[in-house]
Amino acid sequence: DDKALVSFAEAVRLEPDFARGHASIAAILNTRNNLSPGIPTRLADQRAAMASVKRALELDPDDGRNHLDMAWSAMLQRDYDTAERHFGLAQAHSPYDANVAISAGQGFAYLGQHELGISLARKAFWLNPAYPPYYTAYLATIYFVAGRYEECLATARKVADLFPEIAAWQAAAAALLGRLGEARRFVLDFRRVARRRWAGVGDCDDRALLDWLSQVVMLREEDDASRLQRGLSLAGVGAAPGSPVSVRERQPRSEEHTS
Repeated sequence: DDKALVSFAEAVRLEPDFARGHASIAAILNTRNNLSPGIPTRLADQRAAMASVKRALELDPDDGRNHLDMAWSAMLQRDYDTAERHFGLAQAHSPYDANVAISAGQGFAYLGQHELGISLARKAFWLNPAYPPYYTAYLATIYFVAGRYEECLATARKVADLFPEIAAWQAAAAALLGRLGEARRFVLDFRRVARRRWAGVGDCDDRALLDWLSQVVMLREEDDASRLQRGLSLAGVGAAPGSPVSVRERQPRSEEHTS
């Protein structure tokens, strides 16, 4: 990621009007905390990502990928209405881009539009039969949010160690199905994978992991968030009070995120 970030920064230095370069910087910055849990630059990364993606949209408002990156920047700020609008624009401008479809599918699922999320995910698999593994990981999370826990587990098994949070979804899904022994094994996997990738300044204990999940799992609907919380609690993740996911937590809006 660091090498890619340096490369794109050099690209936009040489060609300031390279829209995809600006958007790619935003995409990298927005995902660093997902891939390196607890990274201390999280908030600075979010601010820099928003500035980069705004510039990308100024330069090219017709590229759905730019709208997709704006949608995720807005999601990270819990500006769900702006995110929803840009997920829709991403699909409208790039209806045959499989990467846009799978990412927007996860976004819409997080926003509570579960069936639309599943539909877009299936569209992505159809558009790109040689799909990369992250498509499968995204589909697993979509299935969980849609309440389809068996399908979540069956899908997530294929990519169990791909992202640090996958085992957390598995633990919650198994617990909600009443399979507590299996759920607790997934908790061990969650701790193992997250600790291996931990970039935080403090210890990677359960409280830190729940705080991190609150940053990277952006569920708009109270019911969706409470189901994940309940599943993780049943599975035995931490004893700290409060929800492990952020629900309707909004930062004050700055200027409108428009193209």
